[in-house]
Formats: sequence, structure tokens, C-alpha cells
Amino acid sequence: MKKILAIAVFATVFTACNNEAENKTTADDTLKAKEVTATYTSADGDLTWKESKLYIYKNGEWVLVEKDITLADGTVITVNGEVKKGDKTIQLKEGEKVTTVGEFIDNTGKKVANAWEATKEGVSDAADKVKEGAEKTGEKIKDGVKETGEKIKDGAEKTAEKVDAGVQKAKEDLKKKL
Repeated sequence: MKKILAIAVFATVFTACNNEAENKTTADDTLKAKEVTATYTSADGDLTWKESKLYIYKNGEWVLVEKDITLADGTVITVNGEVKKGDKTIQLKEGEKVTTVGEFIDNTGKKVANAWEATKEGVSDAADKVKEGAEKTGEKIKDGVKETGEKIKDGAEKTAEKVDAGVQKAKEDLKKKL
């Protein structure tokens, strides 16, 4: 509990010291995710996802996190690697980091500007791919059902022919007996 309180206090102090100008979003930011080319060095309170576990950077080393963490801006990072802010959720990938102020760092150490928008685009792309896959699957099912229907029809016709032949033979046999 003391660890979480210390992290929360650190995050609050760090956020309070943050320059307001850094928090402003421009129209360009919302159009496309951008990467800043400087390599990031981890700082106390940063979180990372590695080997399917969440770690926090403390005193120069990564320590396993056992409870979800809420940053000062309301962003929640779960022990399952989900980063939630409002109605948006991002799943951290191997080696990705989140700073104490909610900035995303990719696995190469580069800051990712506007990661929330990039996620929205990624989700949209994924939804399009799922839709395409569903349409293709629907067509395959439709074709399969049509082919199955044709085979059932052919089988029914052959069965009807055999039944007719059997009835005809039974009639002939009956006439011979009478």
C-alpha cells in the first residue's frame, strides 16, 4: 500500500510540474500518430510490459506490479497490460512503456505522440479486416450451403427414382401373382 501511495504522490508531483504547453494538442496531432526521434530513458514510476507481466521502474530496476495503477490524469494501467483512459483501451505490447504522465514509449525507446489516436486508427483497420473476413466467410458458407443443397436434391432425385423403380417392380410382381 505504501508503494502505491508513493507512486501516486510521485505521479501527482511530476504531473503538477509538467508545463501546460506540453499538454496542448494541435490539429496535426489528431490527424496522424507521430514518433519523436529521441530515445527515451526510463525514470522512476514508468511502467513496462514484458514477458506478459507489468513492471514499474523503481530505484534503477524493474519491479513486478501486483495491482492496477492509476496515473494522475486518470489513466489506469492494469496488471493485464491494458491502458485505459475514458472509453479507450490500449493493450501494451512487449517492451512498450507508459510514463508517469501517460506518455507512450515504443519498444525501441521512442516516444509515441498521440498514441490514443493511433490506437483508434488501428482498431478501425482491425474492424475493417474483421468485416472483410466475415464477408468472405459468409460467401464460403453460402457457396457450401448451395453445394450441399444441390447434392441433397441429386440424392433425393436418385432416391425417388429408386423408389419409383421399386414400386414399379412391386406392381409387376403383384400382377404376376394375381
